[in-house]
Amino acid sequence: SVQAVDVAGAPQHARTTLATSVPAVVRRSSGRWPVVPSGSDPSQRTTFLVDRSENWTPRKGDVVSDDSTSEEWTVEESRRPGGSYGLGHWELLSVRT
Repeated sequence: SVQAVDVAGAPQHARTTLATSVPAVVRRSSGRWPVVPSGSDPSQRTTFLVDRSENWTPRKGDVVSDDSTSEEWTVEESRRPGGSYGLGHWELLSVRT
């Protein structure tokens, strides 16, 4: 599922589920990260590719959780990749929380 922050970008005190059981391609690599954040552990960085939706737009601070393991990641950046590959997907650069 994907959780949200408020309009100003501050974390909400009560989580609001925006989407559930969204299929995603998961990459556990730092290959497309523009800059490695200072003090971060590269093994904790994960990229999720998820289908675009009319219902929500992922933003920095959103939380992605794995339905089967309950692991959680915080979105550091969301991108819309160019080219035909990215037409229907969001690329979520995330850090395990």
